Amino acid sequence: PDIKIIFYLSQFLSQGIINIYHYIAVHPELSTHGSFVYPPLAYFFFGTIFPVLKWLAGSGFTDWLGMGNDAVAVPHLFRYLFLLKLPVIAAHLAVGYCLSRLISQPRRQSLALLVWFFNPISIYAVAFMGQIDVLPVLATVLALLWIKDRPYLSVFLLGLGAAFKTYPLLLLPFAALLAARRFRHSLLLLATGLLPYLLFISPYLLTPAFYTDTLTSGLSQRILQIGLPIGSGESLLLVPVFLLFLLLTAAYLHRGQSHRFAAYCLAVTLIPIASSHFHPQWVLWSLPFVSLFLATQSFWSVALLFFGSFIGIIGLFPDKFLTWGLLSPLEPEILFLPSLVSLLPPVPVLLDLLHTIFFAASVWMVWRFFLTSHE
Repeated sequence: PDIKIIFYLSQFLSQGIINIYHYIAVHPELSTHGSFVYPPLAYFFFGTIFPVLKWLAGSGFTDWLGMGNDAVAVPHLFRYLFLLKLPVIAAHLAVGYCLSRLISQPRRQSLALLVWFFNPISIYAVAFMGQIDVLPVLATVLALLWIKDRPYLSVFLLGLGAAFKTYPLLLLPFAALLAARRFRHSLLLLATGLLPYLLFISPYLLTPAFYTDTLTSGLSQRILQIGLPIGSGESLLLVPVFLLFLLLTAAYLHRGQSHRFAAYCLAVTLIPIASSHFHPQWVLWSLPFVSLFLATQSFWSVALLFFGSFIGIIGLFPDKFLTWGLLSPLEPEILFLPSLVSLLPPVPVLLDLLHTIFFAASVWMVWRFFLTSHE
């Protein structure tokens, strides 16, 4: 459903609509399935390639995009699905190539690619769901690839990725600190990274729909939910505490040590996700760095806990479109079945236990990666 909404709304770019947030807000009848919740670069990217995909898909493609989530018994469905997922599959392959450039030892290179391509998160979020998060993931991996030799290009790519989906902004201050030894140089890097992001979002800052649907949605709210009560109705916000602790560590202990950026990428992307009720595709943000970690450390028991708990969490989601509803193109009748979790006996603590295992495995990988992130 998500990828259909993105392409359906992106088609309006070819009709001359630049501010999709305002347009849908004043014409809600044009999108009964939701608003455009991604930053502007995503709209321009998919809007630019839409005419080509429409031509390849043939007649009926646009009408199908506007249909409901259960519109699976239509002609040429598999052609439509393949074309929708083709850009993210191409980005997924490109990330694999970049990971191979980050590792010189052939055996470890093969392990990293094995983890990246053949794990339940990639198969689920990219192949099954066709989620677009792998495109900003490509920007973050390129930033890691070039942070030592081309630091300004590295931070620029992080800003560009944030203009597609906001989370690379979290990595930007760490890249600026780790790629430079002088404070002035770090400020220049930070400004360079913010430039493409601000360039894309500034025309929309006065649009109320952009503010409510994009800037204040998703992870920007989730990372503030986990807190430690300290009395009088007040709490310590634990994830911002963790991120600030990391930022101070980068500034005072690891300044100029760009080879540690991969460990920071894993920590900054994974811990906020693991400590929240995450969307499945968010784990893609951390997956390249998980792949690098497992290729160099080979802690496969931890990998089993990490990927196994992810499968369990997704399997217990009450939304059938996130479980066997994904198979409905093969058998439309499957949409009439109840969600998977409703067929299981009620075990109140099961989901909490799976989240706990996922969080513990995540923290352990981050800890080990920091201990071993040396030249």
